[in-house]
Amino acid sequence: MEARMESPRRWHRAALGLVAAGAATGVVVAVTWVWASALFLDQTHARALARLDLYSSNLAGALGRYQSVPTLLALRSDVVELFRRSRDPESRARANLLTETFNRLTEAEDTYFMDAEGFTFAASNWNSERPFVGHNFSYRPYFQEAMEGRLGRYFALGTTSGRRGYYFAYQVSAEEEVLGAVVVKISLADIEASWTAKDEGVIVSDPHGVIFISSRPAWRFRSLAPLDDAARRAIAENRRYEAVDLRPLDIAERGQIGETAGAAGARLLSISAADGGSAAEYLMVSREMPAAGWTVNVLASTDLARSQSLTAALVAGLACLITVLIATLIAQRRGRLVERIAYQRRASEELERRVVERTADL
Repeated sequence: MEARMESPRRWHRAALGLVAAGAATGVVVAVTWVWASALFLDQTHARALARLDLYSSNLAGALGRYQSVPTLLALRSDVVELFRRSRDPESRARANLLTETFNRLTEAEDTYFMDAEGFTFAASNWNSERPFVGHNFSYRPYFQEAMEGRLGRYFALGTTSGRRGYYFAYQVSAEEEVLGAVVVKISLADIEASWTAKDEGVIVSDPHGVIFISSRPAWRFRSLAPLDDAARRAIAENRRYEAVDLRPLDIAERGQIGETAGAAGARLLSISAADGGSAAEYLMVSREMPAAGWTVNVLASTDLARSQSLTAALVAGLACLITVLIATLIAQRRGRLVERIAYQRRASEELERRVVERTADL
């Protein structure tokens, strides 16, 4: 009778042990996931910042190579003389040859001369199908800055060539008379093409958040947020992205990692694929380059961090489950041993009692 009563108790204790094991495992998995996610995302953050330094330095070096070129040209006496005679056909022909030669030597995208009204009277592509000669680019900020005596800097999609480029411009003057500006356009396509890492994306965005350079072609000329009317008017006035449909990326914010010296806080976000595919999660770090007028962003994939976190959580959960089950088995065996000893003691006492009773009867 007593043995039959012990059996349900054992099953009850076993069930409680399994419930306790499951609960403990769940807690360990959850805690480990949170801890491991923070750890591995911090590691991803550190790697992204290192890559951000590399890309920013790479871009700064590419711009630094050319930013003094228009100044050197503008200060040459023969160039000043060509600007003075910009209406003379023979001077224009010499200016075309000069810009063509200079452009070839510096490996720039284009080099051209603009008069004080913004008309291009000589260009390195004078002999191409779509030359700049005769076009007025006075609406471009780089020309306006140069005419104010500053080094003009600007990046845009060429309205004539249809190619992206970064522009440097410097004023040409003589005896306090402003004659025009020398403009040098460079291409950053080679640098962009070298950004081939599969586990990260690199984008360069303008002050309005429009992506101008990107390691992912599908992100190019998309915006990081919807553009308001003021931003669209400013872009239209400067004709920065003429005839381009500037649609926003499908981005969902998922949190913030924190602030780091020299870089904006890392943002966790997901970006949906342009073809309607599943969204991918990234950790984005950013750095402004005020002189260039853009922001460099590195988007590091969190796939590795998430898979490492999941592995750590599962391993910790499995270890916890095994530990709890072993402890439960040991406790059950100990309990059965204690019960057996108690049963044997009671049986011995019962036997002694019966012996005493029979002895008394005799």
